Amino acid sequence: MFPPHKGRHDHGLIRLRDANEVVDALTDATEEHLPRHEKLSLLLRRFAAVVGPDLDYHVLLLGELDRHPAPRVIDRVTFGPTFSLIEPRDSEEVQGLIDLCGPICDRAIPAAMATLRSPCSFIYSEDAESRWYSDVFRARLLQPNRWQDDMACYWAGSGGRVVIYNAFRVVGSPEYTTRQRDLLSLACRAIAPVMDQTFTDDIPEQLLDLQPGLYPILLTVLQGFSRQEIAHYAGVLQDYVDLAINKLLEKFKVNSRGELAALFVDERIARWLEDRSNLQP
Repeated sequence: MFPPHKGRHDHGLIRLRDANEVVDALTDATEEHLPRHEKLSLLLRRFAAVVGPDLDYHVLLLGELDRHPAPRVIDRVTFGPTFSLIEPRDSEEVQGLIDLCGPICDRAIPAAMATLRSPCSFIYSEDAESRWYSDVFRARLLQPNRWQDDMACYWAGSGGRVVIYNAFRVVGSPEYTTRQRDLLSLACRAIAPVMDQTFTDDIPEQLLDLQPGLYPILLTVLQGFSRQEIAHYAGVLQDYVDLAINKLLEKFKVNSRGELAALFVDERIARWLEDRSNLQP
């Protein structure tokens, strides 16, 4: 089983530059008008450069959490040298592999559900039950693909779906570092709402009490517009744009436009802002 002190991390060892790269990657992705899977692939490529370019990455969206022996795979996206060789795989084959992971899902998913929108991270060789890891996970899932271990973050945005962000380590590669574990958890925070765009049950209270004049400013910031473009589309002076952006940064307790964009990657929020902005670019 997972020891109670394992799983959650506070990102205290993440270098500011690494965290900024994760935020910048998310900002760039939100500005790109791409189909969702292409956007997810872009994020995986960018995050891999930060977390570890020698790892293989697999992000899954799971539903039917009470299904036995494991939840239902709703969607998935992969990136890495091994996945480039073994993909695409039949959906039934993938579901069969996930079903083998029922024992670990039984432990990890409740941990994620207990801390909604905050990822729980695990290294399977350290945190899983040893016999299951050796006899099932390593023998039937890792070894056939020359993987040695798996580090995974579990993230739940609501009561019915979970995102799992896996980073597989190939045989002979260095062991995971604390920095990698924290970075994967941070990247999971960023990619999970893009993977599961239905998680927003309610519009955040901070948006509901926002001054109406700030809605179009926030919307255009999230769309990656320049100061001049924001002023044009919102019909205000650039000096007002600067003042409004500073108000937004203070309101949401962030230090940059990239961090602001990272808070609102759910498309439902973007549509909500559009309804209240009435912009005609």
